[in-house]
Amino acid sequence: MAVTAIEQMTKTKLKVYIDESFAFVLTKAEAQAYGLREGASIDDSIYTKIMDEVIVKKAIFKAMNLLKVRDYTQAQLCMKLKSDFYPPKAIDSAIDYVRSYHYIDDRRYAENFCLRNAGTMSRQMMTYKLIQKGVPKELIEDCLNHAETDEKKQIISLFRQKFCTSDMEDVRKRQKILNFFLRKGYTYHDITAALKDIDAQNN
Repeated sequence: MAVTAIEQMTKTKLKVYIDESFAFVLTKAEAQAYGLREGASIDDSIYTKIMDEVIVKKAIFKAMNLLKVRDYTQAQLCMKLKSDFYPPKAIDSAIDYVRSYHYIDDRRYAENFCLRNAGTMSRQMMTYKLIQKGVPKELIEDCLNHAETDEKKQIISLFRQKFCTSDMEDVRKRQKILNFFLRKGYTYHDITAALKDIDAQNN
């Protein structure tokens, strides 16, 4: 293997390319310690040592620091480490480490999300947001089945916050209200049932 390029990333960090491909990020001091310079060859043993003793350890440390601030799904944490230029091997090792101690747990994350939002967010919207965070759909469905939701009640509560009962008397405004709730992921059936209840309460 050969060090084909070393690019300045910051004042103290370098991007190292081996055999024309990006390999990892090192500090200037680390690169010097391992004798890395453009055009130099690198033994497999040195490459493995750098990965295991420097890069993987840094990835684990980074993952732990991120999780101290807030919860991440596995997919979110992978993307965060990738954006910080950690190579796949280091990302996999960091994920395996934090998962082994249950510092990340997609089921726990989804359950907490559903419990936190079950009273104010539609099932469809919760599903959409969790999929965006990388939670598997079958896991989301299982967690939602254990969350208590009353979407008609949610719609009535949100209506009271956002609209006036007089808006219901105008056909165009009523349609806008319907569209508002459809965009939030509520079903047509639940919306019309909730609006019917609101009408009944006002008559």
